Amino acid sequence: MNKRKLRYIRHNPLFPLTFGKVYECDWMEYGMYWIRDDKDEEYLYPLYVFEIL
Repeated sequence: MNKRKLRYIRHNPLFPLTFGKVYECDWMEYGMYWIRDDKDEEYLYPLYVFEIL
């Protein structure tokens, strides 16, 4: 999988992500994206909270 650009489109206070920000993902696992979040940590996030650019 090449680096995929994804925009965060949900508001969830449990996720350290910024609404509308574009994140990069180069790996999927268990039907979720590995994203480096705003705390600079990699974590799995569900597909439905992003739109593919």
